[in-house]
Amino acid sequence: MAKELHIRITDQIGIAEDSYGYFWPGFTALELEWRLQEIQNPEKVVLHISSPGGDVEEGLAIYNRLLELRETGVVVAAIVESHCYSIATLIAMAASPGELKARESSLWCVHKPMFPALYYANADDLRRYANSLDACEGAVNAAYVSRTGKPLAEVQAELRLDLIISAEQALAQGWIDGTLPALDGVPDAAATAKVQALKPVAFVRPKSEQQKQPENNMSDNKKPSKWAKFKEAILALVDEEEGAQASEDDNNVVALTTALEDGSTIYHDGELAVGTAVFTDEALETPVADGSHELSDGRTITVAEGAVTEITEATEGGEDTAAALASKDQEIADLKAQLETATATASKVTALEAEVKALKNKVPGGGQKQTTPPQNFNQSPEKKENNPFTAAANSLKRK
Repeated sequence: MAKELHIRITDQIGIAEDSYGYFWPGFTALELEWRLQEIQNPEKVVLHISSPGGDVEEGLAIYNRLLELRETGVVVAAIVESHCYSIATLIAMAASPGELKARESSLWCVHKPMFPALYYANADDLRRYANSLDACEGAVNAAYVSRTGKPLAEVQAELRLDLIISAEQALAQGWIDGTLPALDGVPDAAATAKVQALKPVAFVRPKSEQQKQPENNMSDNKKPSKWAKFKEAILALVDEEEGAQASEDDNNVVALTTALEDGSTIYHDGELAVGTAVFTDEALETPVADGSHELSDGRTITVAEGAVTEITEATEGGEDTAAALASKDQEIADLKAQLETATATASKVTALEAEVKALKNKVPGGGQKQTTPPQNFNQSPEKKENNPFTAAANSLKRK
């Protein structure tokens, strides 16, 4: 059985923006690419179309991608399931000869490209918009003429009518190759097989292990919305871009350098240590020759098979350095001892000063200088009689 890939186009073509500024994703060329990955090397791709149309440029991208498939030998078929309007009819034009059909109860509509409502556009703006519309119409008409074989004037006339017609009328006017009757009267087994073949393949985007949910989860099983699928697709592109950037960063390794005693330089990824691969070029492609190599800092490295196997520290002046270090250590120890002695002496002096101060506080006057009043040896008149010298003098006088 031939490998067939069935793709349903059940929304507008491209991404629509509503009056509130919200974007609503429809069927895009990017989604077509994803869907084409579901079956490797399909022999036939069947489009099931139920679309009101949409963006002309997106429709052209899808149409040309389908033509590219046909060029590789893939058969492209299109079935109008309910309605096929506007730019969706261009996608249907990509069907291989004899493979564009519509169900009896479906509708068809072709018209000239339109521009969204314009506000405050001047004459120059309108002419520019009209030129753009003419270019779009020319591209679409070329596909219509090529597929149907109609004269360009006839195609242009039918586009001006902007009529919705039935499948029978579309067949009569040469737009489609045939109609599909209802399944009434078809044996049950055959009908079931046909319906099974028309079931859409689930749109799957591979997820990382972290995104997988356990079997027994509390989430619902509702079918993801188109917006959710579009969001997942954008996130997938971002993840892919970040992964590519990370891979590029990993490849762009910045090598470290170490100078040798002879003035040359060796390069290595990471710090120089035992086991580090060393190279003579910044691209880290040419290994350093095996053997011993003296570094500018006096160390010596031994290299075997392009990697460091031993690092010998500098030994020149080692004994003198050790003696100098020992001398410095002894000097530091002596200074510490002197500091301890000075600290102890200072503590004793402080204690003695405290004792002296305490003794001074016990001595009258507190040991501070005081002014001594002058002594007066003159006796007051009233005390002369009681003076011993006066009494002795008086006694001698009496004798």
